[in-house]
Amino acid sequence: MFAKQTEQGRALPLFFDYLTYPIVKNSQNTFIIMVIMQFLSHVRCGIRFVFDRGFACPSIIDFLAKNGIIFYIRVKKDKQAIFANGEKKKVKELKPRDCRVRAYEHSLRLVVSDKQNLDKEPWYIITNDQTASRQDILNIYYHRFEVEEFFKDAKRLFGLEYIAVKNDSTFRILLWFVMLGAWFSFYLNQFCLIAGRHRKRFKNGYHISIISYWLECATYELRAPALAQIGFSP
Repeated sequence: MFAKQTEQGRALPLFFDYLTYPIVKNSQNTFIIMVIMQFLSHVRCGIRFVFDRGFACPSIIDFLAKNGIIFYIRVKKDKQAIFANGEKKKVKELKPRDCRVRAYEHSLRLVVSDKQNLDKEPWYIITNDQTASRQDILNIYYHRFEVEEFFKDAKRLFGLEYIAVKNDSTFRILLWFVMLGAWFSFYLNQFCLIAGRHRKRFKNGYHISIISYWLECATYELRAPALAQIGFSP
């Protein structure tokens, strides 16, 4: 699932595809790369992909790096990397919180978050973004979890966990309608906020079509550079 970060707790779903069982060995990474290419063929603006550590594999990172696609991927603390002094160490042994490393056969950047408490380890984020600040990168990764909240809403609020679907086409249509409902709900909420701030504008017989407003906003968001942060989750 590809979804646009909103920094409001819920990502807006954009595109999806899925594998069916049984899954042929080593075919999952090929499938992920294929879907990324398919998604990019529909989007005409700069995209930055945010991945959880389940996607930290050589083939995916090699594809993204070679094609100049900006990415942020969390890696495990025991991941080996070559640092500037030529030493090969585990990323958890890094002392600077932001440095250049060589990993997955590419020159990348390693950004490490601060440890919040004794129970949680820092995030170790591999990226080819050499311009954003360390804090901006941590903020981008933090909002990756919005896509998980969308899945929770889709299952419980939209009722997907109670529906048994066996037909491929039916499932795709159903999920697209759920995605459409998420966009409609988001923009209806935005509309209410705007209407609340500008109540005077809507008095004296001046009316606005909510549906028209939502469609205009959805069109703008799909074309705007603000689409930049994209979360991807299985």
